[in-house]
Amino acid sequence: MGVDALSTSGRDIEYIVEGSIGGSAFFDYDNDARLDLYFANSAGHGALFRNRGDGRFEETTATAGVSESGYGMGTVAADYDQDGDHDLYIT
Repeated sequence: MGVDALSTSGRDIEYIVEGSIGGSAFFDYDNDARLDLYFANSAGHGALFRNRGDGRFEETTATAGVSESGYGMGTVAADYDQDGDHDLYIT
C-alpha cells in the first residue's frame, strides 16, 4: 500500500543540482479524477505513480514517457497548452 520511491542526489557532487533532492507534483495525469504523483530526482530518474483509487499507486514512469528527465530540481503540473489535460514541467 502506498508509494515506494527512492530520491537520490547525484554521485559526483560537482554542481549544486547534483547534491539536491528534487520536488514533487500531485496532479491527475490520466484524467480519472484521482491525484497521481510525480517525484523529480536530481540523479536524473524521476518517477510517476498512478493512483489506482484503492489506496495504492502503480509506477507508470516509462509508459507515460517521463523516465528520462535529467536533473530534477522541482516540478509543476498545469494545462500549459490548454487542451484540457495536465502538462508536467520539470526544472
